[in-house]
This record gives sequence, C-alpha cells and structure tokens, in this order.
Amino acid sequence: YHGFSNSQLEIDDNWEVCYGSEVVDSKAFPNMRATIAQLNSLGYRTTIWVHPFINKNCALFYNEYKQMGLLLENINGSDGTRWWHSDAGEAAHFDFTKPHVRDWYTKRLETLRQSIGLDSFKLDAGESSFAPQIPNLSCPEEQQPRCLSKAYVETASRLGPMIEVRTGAQTQHLPNYIRMLDRDTNWDFKCGLATFIPTLLMLNMAGYPFVMPDMICGNEYGDQICTEELFIRWTQANVFMPI
Repeated sequence: YHGFSNSQLEIDDNWEVCYGSEVVDSKAFPNMRATIAQLNSLGYRTTIWVHPFINKNCALFYNEYKQMGLLLENINGSDGTRWWHSDAGEAAHFDFTKPHVRDWYTKRLETLRQSIGLDSFKLDAGESSFAPQIPNLSCPEEQQPRCLSKAYVETASRLGPMIEVRTGAQTQHLPNYIRMLDRDTNWDFKCGLATFIPTLLMLNMAGYPFVMPDMICGNEYGDQICTEELFIRWTQANVFMPI
C-alpha cells in the first residue's frame, strides 16, 4: 500500500514441538517449507524466532544435550534456570563460552535454515541473568559474566546478514541488528512510546548503529490497549528509526 513494497515476516514462537528442540511442530505447520516458499513468492523475506534455552520437559532433547556437554552449569553443578517459557529450574541454557557449543549451535541453525528455506533468524534473550547462578563460565574471570552474552552474539553473527539480537557486550563491531526490548502499550516513560528516542540515542552512543524498535504500539501486556492515535504516533516514530 502507498508505494511500500513487501519486506519481512517473522515466525515468532509456537513453531517448535517443545522449547529448545528446534523441530517444527507439524500440527502448527504441516509443511513449513511450502509456507515459507509461498511467503517468498509474495516478496517477503522470512525469519524465525530462536533462543538459547532447552526446557526440561523437552526430555528427549534435554537429556541428549546434557550428555553432549552443551548446557551451562552453575558452580554447584546444576544446570537449572528459568525464562519466560519455564518455571524455576525447569530449563537449561546453552553454554556459548565453549567453542564446541558455538559450533554445534551454528550448525543446528544452518541445518534448520536449509531444511525449511529460511532467510534469517531472530535470536532472543542472551543476557547473562538467564544463566544458572552463579554460572561456571569458560572465560577469564575478569570477563565474567558478560562473556556469555558476547559469545552468544558472536555465534549469532556467524549466521550472516539480517541477524536480530537484543543483547550485546563489547559486540559493537558485529553487523547485527539490535532490537529494543519489549515496549509497553502506553505514551509515557514506563517503557512506552516516550522511551523510543532516548533508547535509540543511548544505543547509538554505545556504538550500536543498527537499532530496530519492537512491535508497533507495544505488546498490549495485561489490560493495555492500543488506541488508534497511539498506533499512528508509534508508526510515525518508527519511520525515523534506522531499521
């Protein structure tokens, strides 16, 4: 519409058989490759949402990954952590501070890309706060805990252009898009529309030029509602963002 061409669509959540498996749920997507091919034919690039976790109820995969030494443990030998799709202790985090984990994770995503015809990826999370505390990291002590985020983003950058991340630690040299964290659906500085320009300037001054905002009008968490005027003003603000 209005002279704008099609751009990019993201398959965001609810595509795996269980969180961390990276196996397409055939009930949700009977033929994912055909779906993506159809989107491509309409002029859309297609990306998919991935993350650094494996949920323990994804038992077959969790047990395999644990035996392979892929999971991050704390100083007491426990790998249990939590994120927004698990209860406390019911997930584990891949240990990107180990070279063989970075190689394995990259290969796994490339295999997924080739099997279903993806263009690129959105890599969510990655902050060291998601690690089982206190994490036993394979990097010099003076670089901890930021080395986990750094290694995660460096792993993401192996996957080529159009990679989206939301974290970073001394990763300004990498050509990734960095996404603002989820916005709330309001006008003010409580993570709403008023935070757009300050957040953009802060990230730019920190050395990250390729900043993209999150969803237009925020996420409508709880009882938040996107009004027509807020949607229009949010869209207008997005126009002047780098991405």
